[in-house]
Order: sequence, then structure tokens, then C-alpha cells
Amino acid sequence: MKNKKLKTLVTSTSIAALIASGVGVAPAHAETIKPQVEAVEPDVGSVALIGWKSVMMAAFEYILANTKSPVKHKATFSDNGSRATSTPGSVSFNKGSNGVNTVDKKVFAQKAGHKIEMWGNSQQLFYTGKIGVVLRKGSSKLINRTVGHNQYSTYTVGSGKTGNYIASYNSTSSHKWRIWVAYYHYGTKSLRSLNADPATQEPDFAQVQDKMYLKPSESHLRSSDKARKFMKSADASLTFSELYEEFYDREQDSLIDVPKSLSANDSVTVSDTISDIKFDQESDATFFYFNDARTPVELPFSGDHTQQFAPGDTVKFKFSLNKVSDGHDFVSFDYTDIIGKTGKFPPLEDFLVD
Repeated sequence: MKNKKLKTLVTSTSIAALIASGVGVAPAHAETIKPQVEAVEPDVGSVALIGWKSVMMAAFEYILANTKSPVKHKATFSDNGSRATSTPGSVSFNKGSNGVNTVDKKVFAQKAGHKIEMWGNSQQLFYTGKIGVVLRKGSSKLINRTVGHNQYSTYTVGSGKTGNYIASYNSTSSHKWRIWVAYYHYGTKSLRSLNADPATQEPDFAQVQDKMYLKPSESHLRSSDKARKFMKSADASLTFSELYEEFYDREQDSLIDVPKSLSANDSVTVSDTISDIKFDQESDATFFYFNDARTPVELPFSGDHTQQFAPGDTVKFKFSLNKVSDGHDFVSFDYTDIIGKTGKFPPLEDFLVD
């Protein structure tokens, strides 16, 4: 995995982000990319007859590095009666020679006062990087920013601003995101009935300050007493792959910020084998890589530790979990909280277990 530089201060990241990519603050910064192919907007008159429901069900368009035409991916659609959400699932950006640069989604704004919302959930452990989100109407960019795990951006449709919009997600980093588009229609009826089944699992989200957290499914919350006892054991340790499973909701096929056995104020010990280690002079940090995890983990610490450790060595870390907000079960790791607060990678000795 290629080293990245810590170019921007990173806001505090919740656990799923943290658990999702070995922490790629530095490596994960995203820059806005101009897509090679602009998504073609349908005729406004015909879209008005279709309505927002059919538009939200329309496929996402993946714009790849080495192709001139978008590749379509089916959308999963759900509606709680006030807000519709649509997602293509998890997207691996810039992975391989034909990686995804940009993902576009058409959204039809039916009425002034409705809202279009965009966000992404990181799908790699300890990842603190960002993804670019852009909302376009013609040549105008109503949203144009980079956001971290769970950070959302909202645009309220103004008077005379109904019609077609393009919601775009882009990243220059090799990383996996679960991207979401939401349309707040407040009960407005579409002029055309659905021709596809809605999502089998209606996603439920909680807004906490400037972030949008995916709530766990009931099956995710059902964990055994044996698992809880193991996690509480003083000598228990997990691999990064096992830690991933702690936060992976199978029913929703997504990492979430609620663990199955751990809770706020708990500590967890992680022991795994280094697959690669590199010192980055510009950020004055050593990047530890663990590729045997379900998704690759990248864990940077300040200083040069390449004389102390080498690929094949087994290292053990201890992380603490912090509660994101009262009234919710969402947690974050102390490791990413430090990075979010200081904008710097923490010292290795603060997390290393002898």
C-alpha cells in the first residue's frame, strides 16, 4: 500500500472508521477529481413524469480509471415515508489498474424545501482519511468538500431549483467506502409506481452532531455470553480480522460503530503479524501494515520504528473505546480520537503492549 502524507487535520473518527482501514489519516486524504465522463441528464420534462422514486432507484454510475464510459451498478432503495435512501453498497476506490475514480448518482428534486444528503461510512479499520463529495446541478456545485467517516453534507432545494442533480463521490486513495444518498421528500408522492423491490433491511440512521451513524441490526446486537466473557478476559487478544468482525453487521453488510461484545470504556488488545512497515520522512511517521485482516489495516505512529520492527514480527496493541455521545451506543477508539484532536499520529509507546 502506498504511503500517504498527513496534509490536513482530521476530525475525530468513530470506531468503524478506525476499525476499517488501519488508520489512514495521512494516506487517506481525498481530492476532488473531475470525472472523465459527465453523467448525461435525462430530459427535464420526462424526469418530472418519473418522479424522485424512480430516479433514486436508478443505477449508480462508476467512472473507472481506464474506461471512457461509466459502468452501471444497481442501487438498493429504501424509504421510511419521509426520507428515501439509496446505496450501491461498498465501493473500492482506486484499487488496481481499473479502479473506481468517481461514483455518480442522479437525483431528481421534486419540490422546493426538499433536501439532498450525502455521506459515506468507512469500511476499513482505523481509517481517518476522507472522501470527496460533490452535488452538481448543471455546472454549479452546491456541495463541494471532503468529509471523513460518517460526516454528512446537506443541500436544501431552493425555489426554482427543482429538477436534476448529480451526486458524486471521489477519492484518490485506495480505500473502501459505503456511500449513501438520501432524499428528504417529506411524504411527497411519486407520479410513477415502483418497479423494483425495496431494500429487505430498512437502514436506520442516527444524526449525532455533524455525523450520520448507521444503527445496528437486531442480529448484530445478539451476541453470546461466551463472546462477552472472552472479550473481558485480561489475557484475551484479537487479530485485526477478528476486530473487524466485532464491528461488521452481516445483515446490513457494513461496518458500523457499535461493537458486538465491547462497549464504551472497554479496552481491547489486538495482536497480529506485520506484513509491511515503512517510514515516511515527510510526516515523520512509521506505517505498520497488516494484510491478513479482512480488509488491509494501515496503522501509523510518530517516529521511525523500522529498526525496531520488521515484516513477519508479531506486535500487540491496546486500544480503548470512547462513547461518541450520550443516548447512543456508538463508540470510537482513543487512537483515532487523538489524531482527530491533534492532527498528529500518536507515539507508538502509548499503544504498544510488551
